[in-house]
Amino acid sequence: MGSQPHLKACWLKLDDVPRQEGKILYSLLSVEDQTRADLFRQPCKRKEFIAAHALVRGLLSSRTGIPPQAWRFHAEPGGRLNVENHSGAPHFVVSLSHTRGLAMAAIAEGCAVGVDAEWLGRKYPQDRERTGRVQALPLGKK
Repeated sequence: MGSQPHLKACWLKLDDVPRQEGKILYSLLSVEDQTRADLFRQPCKRKEFIAAHALVRGLLSSRTGIPPQAWRFHAEPGGRLNVENHSGAPHFVVSLSHTRGLAMAAIAEGCAVGVDAEWLGRKYPQDRERTGRVQALPLGKK
């Protein structure tokens, strides 16, 4: 019998992130991601990128103890991130998304995962129940 899938997701309302905490999120990024973040011309887009990437790094690190900056990713042609897993660490699937004032991230072991943040014309979701659904499926089933 195989192990049970593990799934963890979180979201961050960017209006609630003070400038100092934004600097902390930035420090969780790898040098490569910091360089990418610095290329954004619009401060709000930069903040969304930093938050989403910091969230996924934080989730991975909280699960493994590996420092957030040590994680490496490569993007598929469609933009989906793949984790370059560390030796001895479980195989993770990650997903992140960001939109006007909201960043989301999820990690999974033993199942597929996907998050999608979309602007619905209001400042932020009014309640957690309507922000989205998380569903874990065994690998190979969609």
